[in-house]
Amino acid sequence: MDVEFKASLPKKEEFIELHRTTGWNAQGLYTDDQLFQAISNSWYAVSVYSNNKLIAFGRIISDGIYQTLICDVIVHPI
Repeated sequence: MDVEFKASLPKKEEFIELHRTTGWNAQGLYTDDQLFQAISNSWYAVSVYSNNKLIAFGRIISDGIYQTLICDVIVHPI
């Protein structure tokens, strides 16, 4: 399996497709635009691709000084 790590955000459509595999937004509390805006405000993000398909994602939010939080770690259930 060819795996590539990118220190960048995925395309919105790729992220939404991966995010839907989690069921985290099953009640539809957030729009696709809101979810993508949330990750766009991250301090750092990593996207993992296999054969040019997004298979995992994670991000860090931080105040840049003292507190840092790893969140939204998603791995496609393939």
